[in-house]
Amino acid sequence: MKNKIPKIITDILMLATQIATLATMRGNMVAHTVVGFSFLFFMIVHTCLNRKWLKGITKRFLKVKPKIKAQYIISVLLTALWLAVAITAVLALVGLHGVRRMHGILGAVSSVFTLVHIILHHKRIVAFFKRKQGQKEDGAQHTVAE
Repeated sequence: MKNKIPKIITDILMLATQIATLATMRGNMVAHTVVGFSFLFFMIVHTCLNRKWLKGITKRFLKVKPKIKAQYIISVLLTALWLAVAITAVLALVGLHGVRRMHGILGAVSSVFTLVHIILHHKRIVAFFKRKQGQKEDGAQHTVAE
């Protein structure tokens, strides 16, 4: 089994920074901006860490199961939304009038897509932590089926 620790750490940091971005949106704009761009960094790392999956599904999209198609479509749309949020953030920072509202709407929509993304991947998330828990208990690697 490949080491999935970097992926899960990145995912946790992404979720934490997305929550922090939402928590700071009505207050300190400097904090919101810093945390938001930290989230963007983790999003890019997440996409790079999952590029093999994305590339594989892209090549055989018509042949994969409907659930995998849904995961793929949500992932691609979510990445596009996050990039749109980042672009509107930059445009708002440079003073382009009227972009802040679009930035907020895109941020809200991306939050909903994030929840859908997590729900669609929940079995992988649970399996990862079950494997890690099995390793801690006796030091040996266990599969989810054991």
